[in-house]
Formats: sequence, structure tokens, C-alpha cells
Amino acid sequence: MLPCQNQCPYFHPDCHKTCARWAERQNRQREENRKRKDYLRIHNQLASEQLRQLQGLMPARCRYR
Repeated sequence: MLPCQNQCPYFHPDCHKTCARWAERQNRQREENRKRKDYLRIHNQLASEQLRQLQGLMPARCRYR
């Protein structure tokens, strides 16, 4: 079921393939997902770097690798 199915006055089966509103929604979601992935990738790299630094400060016998 398409999210616009109940709200769109122009709805008919398979209309999302040619609908400008649907294409705009898909583009907006694609951009939001790209931004979210970039944010998570950057913060994952930062957290990994901090973890490596903290593990480097630990005595050799306490490392959990």
C-alpha cells in the first residue's frame, strides 16, 4: 500500500510510476537517507578512533581483542 493512497485525490493503480509528487517524495527520502548514512559513517569513524586511542592507553594485559 502506498502512503499517498488514502490522501491523494488523483490516486489510481500504478499512478506512482508517473506521479510528480511521488517522485519528489522519493527524492526527498533518498536525500534524507544519504544524509543519515553520512552522519552515521562519520560518527562511527570518530567512535572507532576514540576506542582505538583508549585501548592504546590500556596496559597490554588488559586489552580485550
